[in-house]
Amino acid sequence: MRLANFKLVIESAQIANRYPNIIITNADALRMGTTNIAAEVSILVVSFTLLGSYILYSFWNSNRKSGRNHMLRERWNKEITTSKPEIILGVQTHRNMILGASFLATAMVTSAIWFVNLIMDPNGLQYLDQLAASSALTAVNDQDQPIFASQDKLYACMIIAFLAFFFMAQNIRLMVHAGYYIRAICLYDNPEAKQIHEMYFQDVTELTLRAFSFFMAGLRVFYILIPVLLWVFGPIYLLVVSVVLTGLLIYSDMYSIPSFSFVHKNTSDVEQGERKDEHA
Repeated sequence: MRLANFKLVIESAQIANRYPNIIITNADALRMGTTNIAAEVSILVVSFTLLGSYILYSFWNSNRKSGRNHMLRERWNKEITTSKPEIILGVQTHRNMILGASFLATAMVTSAIWFVNLIMDPNGLQYLDQLAASSALTAVNDQDQPIFASQDKLYACMIIAFLAFFFMAQNIRLMVHAGYYIRAICLYDNPEAKQIHEMYFQDVTELTLRAFSFFMAGLRVFYILIPVLLWVFGPIYLLVVSVVLTGLLIYSDMYSIPSFSFVHKNTSDVEQGERKDEHA
């Protein structure tokens, strides 16, 4: 404690020599450190609350039974299992989903291994701590080291990357199962196929919906990795990236994809126009 107080006095003297018109006491130095701790914790809470709340809301809104995505996925599953020509579309969609999820899973597990390598490099950790300490609003201890060490932040990044990989792996697993199920229950206008379709159609629908849910969860968790990784360089980067990323997600979810009611309305207008043309 005496050494820490002595160091604060030395730092205060250095600041006083640089700025002679400003008097900084030991209590002022302690107050500045406490302010930085409060500021970084506040930024941490605000950033993760903002981004996490929207991610949870969008995940719930997309997967609820009355939601647009849920209804469209059920409709798609019904179409590809009741129409023989549509089975090719189903196979292509499953293949594209598995390919995309495999690519993302590979990127996530590679990122996790890269974080492990960084954690095991003491020189790299020391350099990252210096970068974080030089950033504004970074809470530091009496040794001028970040209270939230870079090693702990990289541990969080590693856990997030592995969690996202797990979700993507589950998506791949379920989509592989769904591919066999869909081909087996296709309705080809014979009594046996109709009986199998009635028995297992709901199971296939639930399997497909769960696969899509795991894909969405893995992608959303991967989004969280971006601000957490930039937090290594300072809390300001965490706050800015969280706000920007939340805005981009809101735009991509609510404005870049047309609503189903809009598409349905346009389809009805086209059908009414075709009927008028026929009557004419």
